[in-house]
Amino acid sequence: MNTKKNFYNYSILHLINFDDVDRGGAQKILHLLLKQNVGTLTLKDGFFINKIVTLVIQYFFVFFRCFGYRPRCVFIHSRCYLPFVLIFKLFSIKVIFYTHAHYRKHAWLFRLFNCDHYLAVSEAVKMSLIKQAVDKNKIKVIYNPYIGASKKYTIEDNIEYCNVFGSVGSLSSWKGFREGMKFLNQIFIEKKETVQYRIIGEGSEKQSLTTLGEALPQVNVELKGFHSSPFSLLADVPFILIPSLEEGFGLVAIEAIYQNKIILYSDVPALREVCGNDPLSFSFDINSFTTFETAYTKAIEIYHNQKVSNYSDKRQEYIVTKYSQDSFYKNHNQALQDFGLEKIY
Repeated sequence: MNTKKNFYNYSILHLINFDDVDRGGAQKILHLLLKQNVGTLTLKDGFFINKIVTLVIQYFFVFFRCFGYRPRCVFIHSRCYLPFVLIFKLFSIKVIFYTHAHYRKHAWLFRLFNCDHYLAVSEAVKMSLIKQAVDKNKIKVIYNPYIGASKKYTIEDNIEYCNVFGSVGSLSSWKGFREGMKFLNQIFIEKKETVQYRIIGEGSEKQSLTTLGEALPQVNVELKGFHSSPFSLLADVPFILIPSLEEGFGLVAIEAIYQNKIILYSDVPALREVCGNDPLSFSFDINSFTTFETAYTKAIEIYHNQKVSNYSDKRQEYIVTKYSQDSFYKNHNQALQDFGLEKIY
């Protein structure tokens, strides 16, 4: 086990399945929170490929390690580490579950393993926790900061790009890319045109999306894979499609607003929270083509009839103000103080 180097003598400990920042938003947030007296424990800190074996060994390691050293506070980012709550409660260590997503599966874990506090990345995630019988007084919302590119990758007001759409995200079923592709195909069958659909991301659905794209005659699908600056590959894409079946925090939506893109988004709570008041964002029901057609029509109308670049400065100001890193760190310091700890950010 390589666990000791991460676990040893830290006053704050973060438990997460993987900490590679390329994997997603939770990992990026953890990276922002790492300081000299902040440590991590991850699944990769063991020599075993099997996840269950690694967790069992780490469970006993943590238990015996707590006899000699106890962190003052533990943040759990992944549900696989929730059983460790029993150890930390035994040793009177404060436990905070950092809720990055709207979890629909294995809800029983929240009822079985009660944490002292919960951090939610959005009001939508907070409501999902309350539905899992978590005491609302234990939940604090801290919005993720805007951590996208400072550069704007936008080519605006060019009519030749009106049949170009893009998406960003892991190639997973819950991202809704299959549904989005089918909706676009149906729209452009009626228009008797083709659409270019560029998706930035990697994941288990890559082959099935490739196969589906080949079967849809009106959609030219480009799977570009992972990129550290995804919107640099979408500079000539005026329309961003976010067809998620569920979301915890609308990070792609935030980046798309900053980049002054026109957004078509699935009307799930976390995306509505970000895009609901944005003048260039249009919602649809992922189960209804009619609502998608309406959203598409509104998006095309504003693209043809208004100067989209006029919205750019105001939208950028909204993002950098509401989702600033300064506010993020300030809120974390306040949370630590609320939990009886000293501020460190």
